[in-house]
Amino acid sequence: MQLQAETEDMDALLKHVEERLSTLGGYVEQKEVYRGSAYAKNVFRNATLTLRVPAEKADKLVEDVGEVSNITSSSEQVDDVT
Repeated sequence: MQLQAETEDMDALLKHVEERLSTLGGYVEQKEVYRGSAYAKNVFRNATLTLRVPAEKADKLVEDVGEVSNITSSSEQVDDVT
């Protein structure tokens, strides 16, 4: 599953996601954060996270993220392993 979300407080959103992951039995596998340029007039920050959460709890995580941010897009991929 892939999500894109926007927020006015990225640090608070990242903290919220990590706390919720912990309570759902998941973890952050990879985290990349771009904090913006000191020379840009408009500060643009973003983060890319690879999260691992039990499949049966993924929808709950998405719901929780949606409560504290605006999810702008989402996609889901299912791999057939048979």
